[in-house]
Amino acid sequence: MTPQDPIQQEKYTAIIEAAFKVFARDGLHKGKIADIAKEAGVGKGTVYEYFRSKEEIFTAILNQFFDLIQIGLDEVNHLEIPADQKVRMLLELNLDWFKTTTTEEALIVTEIWAQGLRSFYIGQPDDALILRYRKIQSTMMSILNQGVTDGVFRAVESETLAILLMATLDGIGLHFLMNQSLDIEKLKRVTIRAFLEGILVRPNSTQPQE
Repeated sequence: MTPQDPIQQEKYTAIIEAAFKVFARDGLHKGKIADIAKEAGVGKGTVYEYFRSKEEIFTAILNQFFDLIQIGLDEVNHLEIPADQKVRMLLELNLDWFKTTTTEEALIVTEIWAQGLRSFYIGQPDDALILRYRKIQSTMMSILNQGVTDGVFRAVESETLAILLMATLDGIGLHFLMNQSLDIEKLKRVTIRAFLEGILVRPNSTQPQE
């Protein structure tokens, strides 16, 4: 739980920000509480006053990351606009993030993916991470179902299509992290057109051709 006292909040934030840098640099496996404490300018004991383990710190970072994603998704989902415009906005917002992301943010994203895969590999799936992804999927399904109900989208299997949409964004993100010279604006145009043309009742309503 995030502390309410301003001084405690300041230390909590400093620890989170320090851990962000340490995990981005060393990964969760190699990152140490001592390194986090040094980066934050506090003693190891202070870190343990707020977190029981480095895994708990990583979970706090993961929660912050997914909270931001979910807030953005919910804001778009609650707009009084057609579903195709919501899908367009989701793609634009997610792909625009790559233009401003820092190297540390990018590395944390890959660490979240790595931890998720590692937990499945060792037979201990991260329930919190699974629930986060399912919530994102559910929000995307809500938008797709709205489009079908309103006659904007063809009858589609929203669960599968939501997974495809998430996989598309994750895949583009991974490629961009490996090659940051990619033209995000072009990727954005092509992705939006390709995705919407596959589900719109009238595909010619997508944005103009390049």
